[in-house]
Parts: sequence; C-alpha cells; structure tokens
Amino acid sequence: MARDRIDGSDRKNIVFEIYLFPGRVLLWIGYMFPSKGYSKVRQTARHARSPIMTFIYSTMIWIFIAEQIHPGIILNLFVSSNYE
Repeated sequence: MARDRIDGSDRKNIVFEIYLFPGRVLLWIGYMFPSKGYSKVRQTARHARSPIMTFIYSTMIWIFIAEQIHPGIILNLFVSSNYE
C-alpha cells in the first residue's frame, strides 16, 4: 500500500506539521536522489523512514534559519553576557 509520508508518522497539529516540513523535504530529496553505491542508498532510505531523523533535521534547519535572521541568537541562549 502506498504511503503519503515516507517516515510513516501520523498527522499532528498544524504547528508541528509546519515544524517538520523542512526536514521532510530534505529527507525526501535525499531519498529520491541518493548518492552512488548500495550502502548510501540504504542509508538514505533508513533516514527517510525515521520520524526521529525528520525531527532532528527539522530542528537543525530551524536553528540555521534563526541564525540567519538574527545572528548570535543561539549563542546568546547559552552564554551569559553579565560578566563583570
């Protein structure tokens, strides 16, 4: 049976769907256009079928977007500027 989602996850609320969208697109591109070699094809298929990898890739992409919009925002979360 055909699946709408490669990762096999169920539909969530719209906010979570928007959050996962960049990771799904990235994994879909990797799944559709794998590198040469059987091991790379297997690896991209495993990643594309994993909801955990979808979440991890989406998180990395949103962090990258946040850094592009406001440089230093991630660093400011971890480093205090109250040095005296």
